[in-house]
Amino acid sequence: MAGQQNKTANKEGENPVAENAMPDVNAMVEEILKKAQMSAEEIVNNAVAKAGEIMAQAQQAAQQTAEKAEAVPDDGDELVEIRLPLKKGESDLFVAVNGVPIQIQRGKTVKVKKKFAEVIRNSVDQDEATLLMISGLTAEFESKRNEFI
Repeated sequence: MAGQQNKTANKEGENPVAENAMPDVNAMVEEILKKAQMSAEEIVNNAVAKAGEIMAQAQQAAQQTAEKAEAVPDDGDELVEIRLPLKKGESDLFVAVNGVPIQIQRGKTVKVKKKFAEVIRNSVDQDEATLLMISGLTAEFESKRNEFI
């Protein structure tokens, strides 16, 4: 019967070892939470500082870009003559530079500002470079395809 009393006593109360350990566990949990909070605050502070640095660099880069844009001389009203060839199925050419649009009639010699003529020349150069690249890649493909036939 004495053995039964011990079982009942254990059922009625908590484990005395666990009860004594709870303050230590609570203290450890509190310490871990404090360290985690301090780490989180440090991470946030570092992120805020880094964001400030990045913003400062971006503002400096934007300022430098603006200064360079102001330093580029405007070609003014210098006009050049161009003639766009007539092409079946193609209408007049629409060109815009820095938000200023113009429409150029095909098949006639017209005078346009130099900056518009340069945009058109760059576009034609790029189209030619693309055609050459496509031709080269097509030839390479055909030669490799013939190896497998």
